[in-house]
Amino acid sequence: MYVMSEEERAERAKIKALHKAVRGDASHGPRYRCLAWGFVRGFKYRRIERSHRTQLVNTGTVFEHNLPVAFYLHKLLSKHLPNLAKNEVEVWLKDPMGAIPAPPPRPKKPYMHPVAVPYTHAE
Repeated sequence: MYVMSEEERAERAKIKALHKAVRGDASHGPRYRCLAWGFVRGFKYRRIERSHRTQLVNTGTVFEHNLPVAFYLHKLLSKHLPNLAKNEVEVWLKDPMGAIPAPPPRPKKPYMHPVAVPYTHAE
């Protein structure tokens, strides 16, 4: 059976305290708190948030909807991680990997009128 040493226990407690501090910080709202928690935990941005969408416009340019502001996220994280560079947050936000694929659409059932029996005129 594996037994943790005191150094490992202290390191794990320090990491857990950081995670709890980030999760409990409500200064920028729930969206940025969730993103900051995912950044500290090492999750990919696209794994955490699905509300960010990209759209290809007719002119061929890509328009991004609902992109979080890197400044606010960096400001929230810098309270807990003082040596964090701003470009680390920007690189993390621009990483396209990690998205959970959306499930395929369900097949549509054919529409049947409630009275499917053809009407015949009674004589």
